Amino acid sequence: QHLYLIPSPSIMRVFAAILALASMVIAAANPIAAIANNVQGAPAGNALRSRRLTASSCGKSGDLATNVQVVMTPAAPKAGEDYTLTLDFDLPAAVAGGSVKYTASLNGLPVYNDTADLCTDLSNSGNSCPLAAGHNTITSTGKMYDVSGTIKSKAKWTDTSGAALLCWGFEQSN
Repeated sequence: QHLYLIPSPSIMRVFAAILALASMVIAAANPIAAIANNVQGAPAGNALRSRRLTASSCGKSGDLATNVQVVMTPAAPKAGEDYTLTLDFDLPAAVAGGSVKYTASLNGLPVYNDTADLCTDLSNSGNSCPLAAGHNTITSTGKMYDVSGTIKSKAKWTDTSGAALLCWGFEQSN
Protein backbone atom coordinates (compact mmCIF):
# COMPACT_ATOMS: atom_id res chain seq x y z
CA GLN A 1 0.00 0.00 0.00
CA HIS A 2 1.32 3.42 -0.97
CA LEU A 3 0.31 6.60 0.83
CA TYR A 4 0.49 9.95 -0.93
CA LEU A 5 -0.71 13.36 0.15
CA ILE A 6 -2.39 15.57 -2.41
CA PRO A 7 -1.02 19.01 -1.71
CA SER A 8 -3.49 21.43 -0.27
CA PRO A 9 -2.52 24.04 -2.92
CA SER A 10 -4.04 21.80 -5.63
CA ILE A 11 -7.40 21.55 -3.96
CA MET A 12 -7.14 25.06 -2.61
CA ARG A 13 -6.92 26.45 -6.17
CA VAL A 14 -10.44 25.15 -6.78
CA PHE A 15 -11.71 26.45 -3.45
CA ALA A 16 -10.07 29.87 -3.92
CA ALA A 17 -11.84 30.41 -7.22
CA ILE A 18 -15.15 29.25 -5.80
CA LEU A 19 -14.75 31.46 -2.75
CA ALA A 20 -13.92 34.54 -4.79
CA LEU A 21 -17.16 34.25 -6.71
CA ALA A 22 -19.12 33.09 -3.69
CA SER A 23 -17.90 36.05 -1.64
CA MET A 24 -19.37 38.44 -4.17
CA VAL A 25 -22.67 36.57 -4.24
CA ILE A 26 -22.84 36.21 -0.46
CA ALA A 27 -21.89 39.83 0.11
CA ALA A 28 -24.85 40.87 -1.98
CA ALA A 29 -27.31 38.56 -0.23
CA ASN A 30 -27.11 35.57 2.07
CA PRO A 31 -30.66 34.19 2.21
CA ILE A 32 -29.82 31.52 4.79
CA ALA A 33 -28.41 34.10 7.21
CA ALA A 34 -31.32 36.44 6.58
CA ILE A 35 -33.86 33.70 7.24
CA ALA A 36 -31.95 32.37 10.27
CA ASN A 37 -31.92 35.87 11.81
CA ASN A 38 -35.73 35.93 11.63
CA VAL A 39 -36.29 32.44 13.05
CA GLN A 40 -36.28 31.83 16.79
CA GLY A 41 -33.89 29.29 18.34
CA ALA A 42 -30.63 27.60 17.39
CA PRO A 43 -32.25 24.37 16.09
CA ALA A 44 -34.13 26.30 13.40
CA GLY A 45 -30.98 28.14 12.33
CA ASN A 46 -28.97 24.92 12.28
CA ALA A 47 -31.62 23.20 10.17
CA LEU A 48 -31.42 26.03 7.64
CA ARG A 49 -27.66 25.63 7.49
CA SER A 50 -27.72 21.87 6.87
CA ARG A 51 -25.84 20.74 3.81
CA ARG A 52 -25.58 17.69 1.66
CA LEU A 53 -22.10 16.59 0.68
CA THR A 54 -21.18 13.70 -1.58
CA ALA A 55 -17.70 12.64 -2.65
CA SER A 56 -17.41 10.01 -5.33
CA SER A 57 -15.58 8.62 -8.31
CA CYS A 58 -16.60 10.16 -11.63
CA GLY A 59 -14.42 7.82 -13.67
CA LYS A 60 -15.48 5.64 -16.56
CA SER A 61 -15.09 1.93 -17.23
CA GLY A 62 -12.05 2.51 -19.49
CA ASP A 63 -10.02 4.38 -16.87
CA LEU A 64 -6.69 2.78 -16.00
CA ALA A 65 -7.30 2.97 -12.23
CA THR A 66 -9.75 0.43 -10.86
CA ASN A 67 -11.50 -0.06 -7.52
CA VAL A 68 -11.62 3.71 -7.04
CA GLN A 69 -13.10 4.73 -3.70
CA VAL A 70 -13.55 8.33 -2.53
CA VAL A 71 -14.39 8.96 1.13
CA MET A 72 -14.94 12.27 2.93
CA THR A 73 -14.44 12.24 6.72
CA PRO A 74 -16.52 13.41 8.46
CA ALA A 75 -19.24 12.54 5.96
CA ALA A 76 -20.90 15.96 6.25
CA PRO A 77 -18.39 18.49 7.62
CA LYS A 78 -19.80 21.75 8.91
CA ALA A 79 -18.53 25.17 7.85
CA GLY A 80 -15.15 25.84 9.45
CA GLU A 81 -14.61 22.16 10.26
CA ASP A 82 -11.58 20.21 9.06
CA TYR A 83 -12.15 17.29 6.70
CA THR A 84 -10.07 14.51 5.18
CA LEU A 85 -10.62 13.28 1.63
CA THR A 86 -9.26 9.77 1.03
CA LEU A 87 -8.81 8.38 -2.47
CA ASP A 88 -8.07 4.64 -2.82
CA PHE A 89 -7.37 3.03 -6.19
CA ASP A 90 -5.43 0.27 -7.95
CA LEU A 91 -3.13 0.78 -10.94
CA PRO A 92 -2.13 -2.02 -13.35
CA ALA A 93 1.30 -0.43 -13.91
CA ALA A 94 3.40 2.41 -12.55
CA VAL A 95 2.47 5.90 -13.79
CA ALA A 96 5.51 8.08 -14.51
CA GLY A 97 3.63 11.34 -15.01
CA GLY A 98 0.53 13.05 -16.27
CA SER A 99 -1.82 15.92 -15.59
CA VAL A 100 -4.80 16.84 -13.45
CA LYS A 101 -7.69 18.86 -14.86
CA TYR A 102 -9.60 20.72 -12.14
CA THR A 103 -13.08 22.11 -12.77
CA ALA A 104 -15.63 23.65 -10.43
CA SER A 105 -19.00 25.34 -10.65
CA LEU A 106 -21.12 27.33 -8.22
CA ASN A 107 -24.88 27.10 -8.76
CA GLY A 108 -24.24 25.79 -12.28
CA LEU A 109 -21.88 28.61 -13.27
CA PRO A 110 -18.31 27.59 -14.13
CA VAL A 111 -15.92 29.30 -11.70
CA TYR A 112 -12.71 27.33 -12.13
CA ASN A 113 -10.95 25.45 -14.93
CA ASP A 114 -7.24 24.68 -14.67
CA THR A 115 -4.75 21.96 -15.51
CA ALA A 116 -1.71 21.06 -13.40
CA ASP A 117 1.14 18.60 -13.67
CA LEU A 118 0.30 15.45 -11.68
CA CYS A 119 3.87 14.85 -10.49
CA THR A 120 4.33 18.48 -9.44
CA ASP A 121 1.14 18.31 -7.39
CA LEU A 122 2.33 15.10 -5.76
CA SER A 123 5.84 16.47 -5.17
CA ASN A 124 4.39 19.56 -3.45
CA SER A 125 3.25 17.17 -0.72
CA GLY A 126 6.59 15.38 -0.40
CA ASN A 127 5.77 12.55 -2.82
CA SER A 128 7.03 11.91 -6.31
CA CYS A 129 6.20 10.04 -9.45
CA PRO A 130 5.92 7.32 -10.46
CA LEU A 131 2.70 6.25 -8.82
CA ALA A 132 3.29 2.61 -8.01
CA ALA A 133 1.55 -0.31 -9.65
CA GLY A 134 -0.95 -1.88 -7.26
CA HIS A 135 -2.93 -0.26 -4.47
CA ASN A 136 -2.53 3.48 -3.76
CA THR A 137 -4.04 5.64 -1.03
CA ILE A 138 -4.00 9.41 -1.31
CA THR A 139 -5.28 11.72 1.40
CA SER A 140 -5.93 15.42 1.45
CA THR A 141 -7.08 17.62 4.29
CA GLY A 142 -8.78 20.99 4.28
CA LYS A 143 -11.33 23.20 5.93
CA MET A 144 -14.98 23.27 4.83
CA TYR A 145 -16.20 26.63 3.62
CA ASP A 146 -19.64 28.10 4.23
CA VAL A 147 -21.02 28.82 0.77
CA SER A 148 -24.69 29.22 -0.12
CA GLY A 149 -25.79 27.14 -3.09
CA THR A 150 -24.35 24.12 -4.87
CA ILE A 151 -20.66 23.55 -5.53
CA LYS A 152 -19.59 20.81 -7.93
CA SER A 153 -15.89 20.04 -8.32
CA LYS A 154 -13.97 17.43 -10.34
CA ALA A 155 -10.36 16.37 -10.70
CA LYS A 156 -9.59 14.24 -13.78
CA TRP A 157 -6.19 12.56 -13.89
CA THR A 158 -4.52 11.49 -17.16
CA ASP A 159 -1.16 9.87 -17.82
CA THR A 160 1.52 11.31 -20.12
CA SER A 161 -0.11 9.72 -23.17
CA GLY A 162 -3.47 11.34 -22.31
CA ALA A 163 -5.09 8.08 -21.19
CA ALA A 164 -7.64 8.56 -18.40
CA LEU A 165 -6.34 7.39 -15.02
CA LEU A 166 -9.24 8.30 -12.75
CA CYS A 167 -11.71 11.02 -11.87
CA TRP A 168 -12.99 12.08 -8.46
CA GLY A 169 -15.29 14.84 -7.42
CA PHE A 170 -17.61 16.18 -4.82
CA GLU A 171 -20.85 18.08 -4.62
CA GLN A 172 -21.88 20.27 -1.72
CA SER A 173 -25.25 21.91 -1.46
CA ASN A 174 -27.26 23.59 1.23
